[in-house]
Amino acid sequence: MSPFFSFIIPTKNRSAILKFAIQSCLNQSFEDFEIIVSDNNSKDRTEEVVKKFTDARIKYVNPKIDLDLAKSFDNGIKYAKGKYVLYLADDEAYISDTLKSLKKIIDDTNAEVISYGRKAHYKHKLEKSYSGENELYVYPFSKKKMWINSKFLLDKLISCKYIYPGIAAKKDFLYSLRAYPLTVKCVVKRDLINFIIDKYGFFHHRAIDWYACVLTLFHTKKILLYDRHLNMAGSIPSSTGSTFRNSGEFGSDINKDQFKPKILPVKANLFSNLIYDSVMDAYILASGDRGFIKKIDNNSYIGCMLRDLYVWKINSVNIEGILDEIINYIKDCDGYKEDPFIYYFNEKRKFHHKHLRYLISKKIKNFLNYLSKSQSFWRKKYLGNDKGFQNIIECIDYYEKIENDLINNNNLPEKLLKKYYPYAEYLD
Repeated sequence: MSPFFSFIIPTKNRSAILKFAIQSCLNQSFEDFEIIVSDNNSKDRTEEVVKKFTDARIKYVNPKIDLDLAKSFDNGIKYAKGKYVLYLADDEAYISDTLKSLKKIIDDTNAEVISYGRKAHYKHKLEKSYSGENELYVYPFSKKKMWINSKFLLDKLISCKYIYPGIAAKKDFLYSLRAYPLTVKCVVKRDLINFIIDKYGFFHHRAIDWYACVLTLFHTKKILLYDRHLNMAGSIPSSTGSTFRNSGEFGSDINKDQFKPKILPVKANLFSNLIYDSVMDAYILASGDRGFIKKIDNNSYIGCMLRDLYVWKINSVNIEGILDEIINYIKDCDGYKEDPFIYYFNEKRKFHHKHLRYLISKKIKNFLNYLSKSQSFWRKKYLGNDKGFQNIIECIDYYEKIENDLINNNNLPEKLLKKYYPYAEYLD
C-alpha cells in the first residue's frame, strides 16, 4: 500500500549534516510516509550515513553519475510512491508535527498544494567555526490558513515586484514571498506533479524552486497558505545560493549554460537576474505569452540587480561591463525612477547630495524600525549555547517549546498578510 506522504531529500557530499534532515522526518508524529534520499553521486560518506538508519521507510537512490541540480531533484520523484510529496534540503529539518498538520488540512480542504513558512532559520555548527553558527532566527508567523488565487501570485511574479528579497520586502520579513509554493516549502499532490512532468518532461529546471513554482501556479486555480514555519531552514557558508550570491561562482552541480539569462533584456549572471529569467522562461513555456517585458516593474528589477552587483563589488568580484549593461538598460526605460543605490558605484558618492539624502533616509527608517516593538520582537536571535541546543534537531526541540509564546505576543503577521494577500480567503 502506498504511503500518504513522500519526503524527498536531494543531497550531494553533505554527509555531516544529512543525518539531521533524515532524523527530522523520522521524528514525525504522523507515521504514514516514506523517505527518498536522492544522492547525486556523492564522494563522501553519504551512503554510509543513510544506511546507518534501519527504518524500512527510507529508500536510498544513487544514479552513479553526476546530475545537474534540477535532474537530481527530479530523480527522487521517480521513486516516490506517496499521494503527496514534500522536498527537504539536506541542511534543513521539519518540525515534528508537520505531517500531522498537513494531513488534517488536506482532509479538511482537499488542497492540491499547501505552501508554508520556512523562516525559522538555523545556522549549522560545523567543524570549522564561522560567524553566526549555532544560532536561530525566527521570522513572524500566524498559523492562519487561507486560500490564495494562483493567478494573483503569478501576476506578482511576472512584475518582478516581490520576487527577490533585496529591497522593501526585507523590512517586512519576506512576507511578500510567504505564499509562493517553492520546492522546499510546500507539499504538492503527486497527481499534479505527474501531470506537469507528462506535459513538459520535467518538474524542476534552471532555478529549480522558482521554475517548479511557476508551473505549479499555472496549473492550479488556487493554493492554500498555512502561515507557519513547518520547515526549519538550515544554512552553511558553502550553500549553493549564498556562494553564488556572494562570489558569482556556480557549484559543481549547476548547469552553467542552462542558467545563463536568455530571455530578459539584461544578460548579466546576477543572482536575481538568474531567478527572474527562470521565472519568465517557465511562464512562457506554460502560457506562450512573450509580452512579459511590458509587465516588468523596472524599479524593482533594476534595484535587485544593483544590490546583487554591489555584493560582488564589496567581495572583490570583477564587475567590469555589468554595471555598464545595467546603466544602458536604464537609459531605455520609460518611467524609471532613479534608485539612489546606484551611487554606491560612484567613487565620489560621499559628496553627492542624492546619495547623502538616501543614506539619511535609510538611517531614519532603520531607527524607526528599531523603535517599533513589533519589528524588534522579531529581530531577536537565539544562541544555542545559551538556550541549550547544539544542532538543528535540538534547535527544533527548543523552537517547538517557544512557538506558541511567539505567536501570542504579536499582531504584525496578520498585518503583513493583509498587506501582501488582500484578497485571501481565510479558513479560520
